Amino acid sequence: MARVRGHVTNSNDVVGQRLQQLAKTTAASLSAAEGRWLADGLIRFAFLIEPVNSEVTSTKFSARWTPKPGGTTFAAFNAQDARFASFDECCAMLDYLVDLASDDDVLDIVRLVAPSGNSAVPYELPIDYQDLDRPRVHAPDNIVVMPKEVKMAVRLRTALLRRELDSGKQSLGDRDRAVLAHAFTKIKTKAYLTDRAQTGINKTNREKRWEVVPLGVQRATRRACASVEHRLWTQICCFAGFPKVMAEQLAADGLIDPSATTGLCPVTLEQFDYEAFAAECLTRVQGHSAHHVGHLHPLKAGGAAEAIGHVGENVSWVSADGNRIQGTWSIEETVHKIIEISRRHQEQLAVGADPVR
Repeated sequence: MARVRGHVTNSNDVVGQRLQQLAKTTAASLSAAEGRWLADGLIRFAFLIEPVNSEVTSTKFSARWTPKPGGTTFAAFNAQDARFASFDECCAMLDYLVDLASDDDVLDIVRLVAPSGNSAVPYELPIDYQDLDRPRVHAPDNIVVMPKEVKMAVRLRTALLRRELDSGKQSLGDRDRAVLAHAFTKIKTKAYLTDRAQTGINKTNREKRWEVVPLGVQRATRRACASVEHRLWTQICCFAGFPKVMAEQLAADGLIDPSATTGLCPVTLEQFDYEAFAAECLTRVQGHSAHHVGHLHPLKAGGAAEAIGHVGENVSWVSADGNRIQGTWSIEETVHKIIEISRRHQEQLAVGADPVR
């Protein structure tokens, strides 16, 4: 990021002046390290994008004004793309972001994330696009500071992962924090990054969901991704056997709902067990999992499912049995199939028939 900062400041005097102004404005509110985090985050957002490479094996930083030819597996990135922006437009974006950076919500997130290193994505800031369907997405009038729900996701994450909290607050022990650190690796991947979609026109592989091609079904705003993170953390806190003292403290701080019953698999309705979850996190076997993350309405189903999208209310932890049973169906379709199968078996048994012969 230092090279990018040097390039843009050498190419545009105003950018350098605005970054110096930012440093002076936030000096009383942020440490030097936090100030660098903020400046780097603004530069990352304003000037760079991270599309999947041509082999669809990883993502690489690219300037928003650098065209990229298309291929058989991915669309071209050029001036006709809604995500594209000229260097001057990126400079205008940074100029606008510097004014937003003194917002208390922005500074609060920086103070929570920068010292801990527990960021969901590199250079994490609570800045988002208002509308991903605009003809020109990367424009100052399409920027919004993310609402309080996002701050709650970061606060909940911080409370669960930090070793030391405010005076009088209880933190988890080393084992539980190790468990949740493993969980966070999965949560941030599922919440903020695309799946490894290796078929279809627009293939993806762990792109930021707000940076994927405009027609991609896996696209989502940053705030929608944060709602998914908050949902998954909240569900873990509702698993049977989750440390009681921590759950009570989180509820008292308004970070989770103590009356929530979200610790159930949405397909089988079995109660998730925290100790079983912890054991799996600490002894992970590649390719095997009893705790999946899925969409209640799969995104690729299209129609109403696509309209619901990648948001917290459409995402849940799912048991291995639930994941196998659901497949590509929605929860409603899955339940309907189970009821129909059960009814037919009961009818066969009622007349003395063996339904499996």
